[in-house]
Amino acid sequence: MKKTRIYVDTSVIGGCCDPEFQEWSCGLLTDFKSGVYSLFLSGLTDAEVQELQKRLQKVQRSTLDNTAQTTKAQT
Repeated sequence: MKKTRIYVDTSVIGGCCDPEFQEWSCGLLTDFKSGVYSLFLSGLTDAEVQELQKRLQKVQRSTLDNTAQTTKAQT
């Protein structure tokens, strides 16, 4: 039996960070991970997600660097 393909745009992924939509967005992504549904993205959505990942990694690195510097200064 063929799995149902569901088209997802960035608003669904972003819904994981919004308390109003978090339950439903994260639940759907969990269903994709467990193989209940097949995820379908447009090229544009995929590019947006890739760019967001790069930005988040920079923010995380910057935050970690600042935290490490603050911790070192306090010791």
